[in-house]
Amino acid sequence: MKSYEYYLNKLKKKIDNNDKFIIVTILISSIINYLYLLTHNCLSHDGLFNGPIYQSGEWEMALGRPMLIFIDKLRGGLVTSSIIFFVGLICICLTMMLIKRIFKIDKKALLFLLSILLVSFPTIADGALYIYCFDGYCISMLFATLSAFLIIKRRYILSIFFIVCSLSLYQAYISLTVSLIVVYFILQLLDGKGSIKEIVKSIFVVFLGMISYFLCLKVGMSILNRSLADYKGADSIGLNMFFDIPRNILKCYNDFFSYLFGNNILLNSYFKRNIYNLIILFIMALVIIFRIIKL
Repeated sequence: MKSYEYYLNKLKKKIDNNDKFIIVTILISSIINYLYLLTHNCLSHDGLFNGPIYQSGEWEMALGRPMLIFIDKLRGGLVTSSIIFFVGLICICLTMMLIKRIFKIDKKALLFLLSILLVSFPTIADGALYIYCFDGYCISMLFATLSAFLIIKRRYILSIFFIVCSLSLYQAYISLTVSLIVVYFILQLLDGKGSIKEIVKSIFVVFLGMISYFLCLKVGMSILNRSLADYKGADSIGLNMFFDIPRNILKCYNDFFSYLFGNNILLNSYFKRNIYNLIILFIMALVIIFRIIKL
């Protein structure tokens, strides 16, 4: 049996200077961003209600997140903010390292900005308020990113496995898998390297991962004689979900517009966020146009 020094040295060879830069950036930005959370009783209503001891069970199963129960078992149900946050921090670092490898990013300025963006992203920051399951959510994010990385590397079976694991922890991060794949292939097509066949194959693999999760969940629920909760339509998952895709796409763009320019989700006009968002979108459009012209 090989000693731990062998595996440690092998790991060191995989971590380059940019990875170390990511770790330092995320560590410092996380301390700045989450210091108040870690030193004060600043939690969501669920976090305050559940207290220092929480064990996932009926509710998590009803939400289709059975792996949260396994995560809780590993830490004995103890809600220790510092340990949970440390696990989440490791997952954020590994996620950023995978993103760096997916897009082959080697510029420190870009890695710096992306690392800070990942740490302070609203979805992750909001998840930290639910500290009793923050580690599980961050692991789900890591698995979602890893599945995208494996799809790009054409390790499809392993990718499906991690999609199922990610969905079993927190279903919302499937959007991260899809987004990474879509952005990757857009950049590949702009560089004249990608192909429509690879895009279709990748989307099909994500679809298989979702179907595999759905079937495993249904079988497990049937064996345990349980049903999904009606929370946010979890109990209505089925074929109708696919028929509703066109309508949901339109709703997605409508919500996107409202979030950036309206006042029903955020009070954009008061803080002039709508002007700022318009400038950012304009700059992004210019970058894409110039990129296409150069090709």
